Amino acid sequence: MAFADPQSVPFPTLGTVSLPRVSESPNGEYLSSDSTVSLLVRHSRGNRTTSTASVKVSKVAADPYVTGVNRPVNCVVSVTVNRPVQGFTAAELLDVYKGLVANLAASTDTNIKKLIGIEK
Repeated sequence: MAFADPQSVPFPTLGTVSLPRVSESPNGEYLSSDSTVSLLVRHSRGNRTTSTASVKVSKVAADPYVTGVNRPVNCVVSVTVNRPVQGFTAAELLDVYKGLVANLAASTDTNIKKLIGIEK
């Protein structure tokens, strides 16, 4: 079953962004009307199955090295599930995902802030 069309992503600072589907072959791609936010959903199958959902945000920011120059920049935040073909149920994978998200979000996002700050 495909993701619903459109998708929406709620950002605490940007508000909720609507992302209509722009492609579903070979990946599910969703894009905001101003092309600054996208969602990509992809799967690959082999000895293991990998499923990834990524949000990309683009903007223009000041170049820290050249005064008065702005440049386009972007960031991507992804969730990837990599699993063997058999051995884990969908419920078990969801449990692992929820555990990771709870760990990263605990104590007012302490561990995700450390991850973003390049701590180990």
